[in-house]
Amino acid sequence: MSGARSTQKDIPIVVPIGGMDTTTWDHSLSAGTASLIDNMMIDKRRLYTRPGYERLTTSEGSIAATLMPFEFNNQSVLLSNSNGKVRNALTGDLLFSHPGGGAKMSYSHISNHLVFCCTVGSWYFDGTNVTPSNWVGGPAEFGGVVAHNERLYYWENDSLDFYYAATGAIAGDLTLFPLSRLGNMRGSIAEMASWTVDASHGANDVLVIITTAGDVAVYEGIDPGDSLDWRLTGRYKIARPITSKKSTCKLGADLLVQTQAGVLSMTSVFRGSELAMQETFSSKVDAEYLVDHYENWGIWQTYLDPKGKFLLLNSEDLQGNILQFVKCLGSGAWVRWSTIPAVDWCALGDDTFFISKGGHIYRYGVGNTDAGIDIVGHIDMGGSDTKTAYSVSLAGGTFSADGDFDLEISARGDQQLEGLSLLTSHDDGNDYRQVVMPVTSRGDTMQLTYRIYGRGTRVDFRTAEARGRVSRRRV
Repeated sequence: MSGARSTQKDIPIVVPIGGMDTTTWDHSLSAGTASLIDNMMIDKRRLYTRPGYERLTTSEGSIAATLMPFEFNNQSVLLSNSNGKVRNALTGDLLFSHPGGGAKMSYSHISNHLVFCCTVGSWYFDGTNVTPSNWVGGPAEFGGVVAHNERLYYWENDSLDFYYAATGAIAGDLTLFPLSRLGNMRGSIAEMASWTVDASHGANDVLVIITTAGDVAVYEGIDPGDSLDWRLTGRYKIARPITSKKSTCKLGADLLVQTQAGVLSMTSVFRGSELAMQETFSSKVDAEYLVDHYENWGIWQTYLDPKGKFLLLNSEDLQGNILQFVKCLGSGAWVRWSTIPAVDWCALGDDTFFISKGGHIYRYGVGNTDAGIDIVGHIDMGGSDTKTAYSVSLAGGTFSADGDFDLEISARGDQQLEGLSLLTSHDDGNDYRQVVMPVTSRGDTMQLTYRIYGRGTRVDFRTAEARGRVSRRRV
């Protein structure tokens, strides 16, 4: 025998300052999380529409366009590479032309120079001129470059071999290091990274080599040509890395690697945890971040905001949609951005820049619009549990903004079509605005969706609630 009793009451809902969680079903989410938070930021106890960007200059369009920073001797120059043209990204001045077309560049810094390469060659920039490196004895095709212990290392495209230069050299002779002779290394070199680890005898710089098959070799030492100094300190297995020129990123004392299983912490790998037991750095968003993306890695990148506010994973799906999955470092929460057309991100000083497929250069973190277009925040709250049935008639929340904004609230239940209500705020001289709007829905699982149209202003989302009848079931 069963019965039900209904009571009219307000249902407080926790604003999802805990961020996105794609690890479970919508109706199973814990309080303070959401299945989707789009174009928002979370800073400790605040959820608000993210900053915008402004357009600066235009380069030649290229899907594989690259931004590269130069910051030495009181000079700060941002270079762009697009369709075989290397330019000053902020002035548009042409600095150099090369036959590499739209190939993605790999770059590093050494001896007060910016060094960069693509398959057809290597170059360096001294703050004024771009000059071919003209290495002697180098690879037939350059796969990438990294500076480690004041020495340049180049790996060969589609090969396990790499080459190293003399200490501090930006031109001259390269020496082959045949990693292919190391037994049981599979694939080809996908990425090399210089990393400072906390060894038992103190901090130590190591060279991390990651192959396309997910094999990792770690070398310690200064001179690869000295067998008494240069030694292999570890070999590891991780998921296959994403094929990208920027698949690794340093975060604090850790080295993060984009893989097809999510972003891995190399610190956890070094500590010897089993691959099957490793929780990815990006586990909260992996179900969205990795979905349907396995064939197109052209613009994937890990980028750390120089101000330390966020770390983002730039991605593109098979339909060409560019998305950023963003870790808000102040709160530890994850969000997603969906209206930033970035194919490459770069920091110059404290500023963040990106370049689009069309070759347009933008500065991020400026104002509250995307080059004049309103920013729309979208939040899909978690649902209720299955022990309580809701019949919702009103939903709302408390917001603050320094101008007008538009709001759309809908409620979806499993027994009735979603209700939808629209509101345009009016400036009443009060920074805080309580909003209650009619919706209609009913069901054991209930999900509220908010869409916040910034109208050129940042909007803070402070409280949320639903109002209606609650039936507590008895069996």
